[in-house]
This record gives sequence, C-alpha cells and structure tokens, in this order.
Amino acid sequence: MRSSRDVLPKYCSSLEEAAGAFGGGRNCRFTALGEGNINDTFLVAGGDVRFVLQRINAAVFADPVKVAMNSARVAAHIAAKAEGKAMLVAEVFTSEKDRCWYRDESGEVWRAQRYIANSRVVQRVKDSNQAREIGGCLAAFHEAVDDLKPSSLHVVLPGFHDLPAYLQAYDRVAGTAPVAASSAAESLEFCRESIARWRQQACFFVAAQRRRDVLQHTVHGDPKVSNILFDADSGAAAAMIDLDTVGAGLVLQDIGDCLRSCCSSVREDDLGRRVACDPAMVAAVMEGYLDRRPLSPFERRSLHSALLLITFELGVRFLTDYLQGNRYFKVTKADDNLRKAVVQFRLATSIEEQKQAIEESVATR
Repeated sequence: MRSSRDVLPKYCSSLEEAAGAFGGGRNCRFTALGEGNINDTFLVAGGDVRFVLQRINAAVFADPVKVAMNSARVAAHIAAKAEGKAMLVAEVFTSEKDRCWYRDESGEVWRAQRYIANSRVVQRVKDSNQAREIGGCLAAFHEAVDDLKPSSLHVVLPGFHDLPAYLQAYDRVAGTAPVAASSAAESLEFCRESIARWRQQACFFVAAQRRRDVLQHTVHGDPKVSNILFDADSGAAAAMIDLDTVGAGLVLQDIGDCLRSCCSSVREDDLGRRVACDPAMVAAVMEGYLDRRPLSPFERRSLHSALLLITFELGVRFLTDYLQGNRYFKVTKADDNLRKAVVQFRLATSIEEQKQAIEESVATR
C-alpha cells in the first residue's frame, strides 16, 4: 500500500490533526486504503490504536457533516438490533467533542470508524461462493435497516440514481469534448451510440414508483464488491463499508448495482480485455440474497432491467464527468472516466445480449 504522503501530500498535516481528534497518538502511521472514486481513506495505526479515518469529499457532498451523521445513524440502528452479535457495519467513532465527525483547521471534514481486524476487500468476485456471500450480506443489510425510516436520514446527494436527470446533464455537455480528445473519437462515438440505444428505457424506475410497484426504503446506495469486507480466514462476508450514499432509495436499484459489480469480467477501467457479464455470478448473488430475504414478484421480474439500467446509468455518469473535465470521480489520467464509461457500456451490451440467460439463472430461486 502507498503511504499517505504519496497519495495526498496536501492533507498530511490535516491527517495528523484529524487522527488526534479521534484518539490517535502523536506517532501514528497512516496507510492509504482502497481505491475509492470519491473519498480518501486511511488506516491509522500506533501502539494499541487502529482505526479507519476518512476525508469526506466536499466537492461531491455539499454537506459532508450530513454524510457522517447518516453513517452514524445507520450504525447505531444496526448496533441496537445486533444484541452482541457481529455488526454488519463498522462501529463509528466520536471525536473529542463527542461528534461523529471532525472539521479540521482547513475546513475539511473527517470521520472515523473501528478497523475490523483480519478483514480484506476484493476488487472482483473470484467465484460463486464469494458471490453468494455478497448477496447474503446485502440482504442482511436490507433486513437490518428495513425498519429505519428513510426520512430519518439526510439527503446528501439529491437526484442520486435519477437516470433521467443524469441524461439531462449529459445532454447539456454532449457536444463538447476535451481538447485532447481527438485520439478518443472512437470511444466517444461508441458512448454516444450507447446512450442513444438505451435512453428510451430511462424512466423505468420512475414509472415503477409511480405505479407503486416499488417503494422507497433505506438502502446502501453503493453496494459494489469493494464496499464489502470479507473475513480473511473464512472468506465470509463480514460487513458493508462506505455508507456515503445510505438513504432513501429502491432495493431493486441496490441489487442491480451489486449485480453490476459482481457480474463483470473486468475492472471498471480495464479496456485491455473482453468485457462480459457472467450470468452464473448473477445467479450466485441472487441465491445468497434470496436465501436471506424475499423480493416481490415485480422485483424478481425486473432484476435484468435493474442490472442493465444501473450499468447504463454509471456509464452516463462517467462520460458526463469526462466531458465536464472530471469534476466528480477521482482520476489519475484525463481519459480515466472515458475509459470507465466505455467499460460500462460494453458491460451493458453483454447484459442485454444475455437477457434470457440472466432471467433463467434466477427464475427458479
């Protein structure tokens, strides 16, 4: 892992300040964790102290304090129901002022949570057993927060998972491209053709809510593979992390995003290999989920649509961010978001082509 000084030099002094506010000593070491698209996350270690410290990205979240408060609210709700059992989320720490967040002298907002020992994250699902674990973990989370009213949580990203709104944002910048994009003309054209191909389905979730086929619940919001911790020894899914987007949403969208992350043959930015959806992984995730929590007939029938449209939505978001100059998702190269958009649209193509196989893979569950 890279050190904090390699990853985020301008935050080094803030790291030490924030760590101290949550109980870290003067000689703590900082190690960058994960490959998140939004926030910056570190393991704080020193003596007997070990915890996870995260800077909440104010360029994405207009009120980072509300993000921290939502995480704490959900963690407390689950802890109250755990009755001494292992929690589905990490314990949230409070700062020296008994808050679930800390604002440093430069104005950055930080939060901290217990480090779950002997755990690890993965970037891609390796087999069906792991996929079943993921499905079961997501179902357990949905079950644990099913009685937590969405209205009790702050709205931190208005319009999150609003596909029609994302398409409107894309339309506003569709005719633009970075100056250096001439070499990316083929990728841009593929992305634009993909958007034209699926945009007529954009109101699927809106229409389903209008008909009351689905209702809003408290959901995770970003249940991708890398947001699930696994026990390093047993391989069991131990907890869900990164509750940035927890709040009101559709269980069907949460499942669709989880399936998107699990079924892909490649990483989000990997254009070097064939991108394909693996129906066997979809089946395994749903086996784990349905063994723990049932879905309505409409939700079961709509799993393929949810998977396709969430994948399409992320492609639209990546492309729009690229055209806007990479304002939302973190990048290391100017064309990172374009590459990620291409991968998502290729994955959506594979999902569409395998509609029958995907539907058959979950029909008997």
